[in-house]
Amino acid sequence: MSFALFVVYLLVVFVRPSEHFADLRDWPIFEVASILALVGAALAVLMGSRPALRAVQLPLIAALVIWMAFTVGLSPLRSVEGFEKVLGFVKGPVTAFMLVLLNVTTVRRVRAIAFFLTIPAVFLSVKTISDYQRQAAEAARSASGDFQTPGADTQWDNPEPEQPRYHFDPGSEFRVMQSGLFGDPNDLALTLIAILPFTIIQRRSGAYLRNVLFVWLPVAVILYGIYATKSRGGVLALAAVIGLLVRHRLGNALSVATTGVMVVLLLGAGFVGSRSMSIDVSASGRIEMWSAGLISFRQSPVWGIGFSNFNAVNDKAAHSSYVECFAELGIVGYVLWLALLLLTLDDLRLIHASTNEEAAELRKWARAIQVALIGFLVGSIFLSRAYDVQMFILIALGTAIAELARRRGHLARNRRGVLVWTYIVGGTAVGTIIGYWLYMRVLR
Repeated sequence: MSFALFVVYLLVVFVRPSEHFADLRDWPIFEVASILALVGAALAVLMGSRPALRAVQLPLIAALVIWMAFTVGLSPLRSVEGFEKVLGFVKGPVTAFMLVLLNVTTVRRVRAIAFFLTIPAVFLSVKTISDYQRQAAEAARSASGDFQTPGADTQWDNPEPEQPRYHFDPGSEFRVMQSGLFGDPNDLALTLIAILPFTIIQRRSGAYLRNVLFVWLPVAVILYGIYATKSRGGVLALAAVIGLLVRHRLGNALSVATTGVMVVLLLGAGFVGSRSMSIDVSASGRIEMWSAGLISFRQSPVWGIGFSNFNAVNDKAAHSSYVECFAELGIVGYVLWLALLLLTLDDLRLIHASTNEEAAELRKWARAIQVALIGFLVGSIFLSRAYDVQMFILIALGTAIAELARRRGHLARNRRGVLVWTYIVGGTAVGTIIGYWLYMRVLR
């Protein structure tokens, strides 16, 4: 029962019915689903469930939340709203993280989650494709002279006519946008790309009809959905995912080459439309915000400018999860955030490197989580998604499967001491900040 409630919660997280269906707009569906899932998980623990509560990621995420509140208190912009945003982070990503840990206690449940993640990905893709096809029809009508007024506005899928979501302009390229959580086409593309490995990994040898219906058809729909977003960051993330998926067959060198080839092929296939990968207005805006983030970090390197304050200080989003994190939380918060990611990725690497035949199923799903998380992190170079629920669900899945591997004796507790990990994470934090600084210097 608890897992069923968790699945409902997971579907609500990605589909967000109140954002897509006007009649449900005033219903607290997400809040109710969260509460029911938490109650169900608590009852399951009381009845003997063994969740991954010894994982090092738990104290790290607790420390990150405390540090977020601390930076809000120290910021000159401190306000009640700032602390409410920290609370929102707890209600959203942290709650999702805990629910995954409390519910994902078997490999079978990991497999079930992969299936249920595919459902919202297909739903979002179908809705995206529908909007995209309608735009193509409008463009064809305009080209044939059916419109009396060039550039006339057209509304699609809009329950409130007085607030049109789309404005059709035959002279500009259309990029599909969803609402709410996926209001930006780049966010939508990144989410679809992160789910894609879970769909592909469900393929079974010899099950041709099943693979067509439950793997390749959903993959085709999701890829078309990504295509409709025309996201440049999405192209890089998708190419990275494809390269990583073939790495175990081709090796490191050929998988890197495959990634490069895929970037060229995806560009040639029109995945970014008429938008090139060169520095246009959009790309130059990102560079400007990265520079602003470095300035903010230099002004307050220890505790940053305060959680969720980047937009208030710089008038725009950071357009990079890494810049967003070190600018807002300083070096301490950035190290905590990176530690969550690096420790999880290291556990997944160790599972994937295991040669134990009994660990084959664990290796399969660890690889899917690893590829999804890395793909999300590649796309996050260009998007302010440091605290998104999708990322923390992936981290939690990696944490949960690592604990499963340890219980079965396929993964030892990490032998690297705290000091070694401090050097690794700290070095990565400093290295990425210097990398952004050097990139700015080169462009200047």
